[in-house]
Amino acid sequence: KKDMFDKINDRYIIIGGKYSSLEISYTRGYYSYGSIYYNLSTADGWSDPIADPQYVSSLAKIYNDHPKLSCDELKARLSSLNITEVVAYDPACQKLEGCGFSNVSRTEHICLYNIKVAGSSVPQKL
Repeated sequence: KKDMFDKINDRYIIIGGKYSSLEISYTRGYYSYGSIYYNLSTADGWSDPIADPQYVSSLAKIYNDHPKLSCDELKARLSSLNITEVVAYDPACQKLEGCGFSNVSRTEHICLYNIKVAGSSVPQKL
């Protein structure tokens, strides 16, 4: 997943791991790594108690509900938390692709999508 950090240009989250049955990696460790070594901003972080309970609830709903949300609902929920990029594991990658989001990068099991619809302008990191 470290290779993905070079490609993240904006506020992001990682789905398919934290609140799901996939126990591939510990996402909060990646959030910390991205913040420290790449100066990245994420909608999530290390400590829930310092965030507004409604915000934490909205974020948890994205983690828990993304497989069953319509593409419009998923995009709206991500946008409401100012999330423009999503790193995901296998099944979630299929969902993001199916929604027509812009594929920024993909490996065998991990992907990075921008929530802009494919074909629209995606800003590049300077």
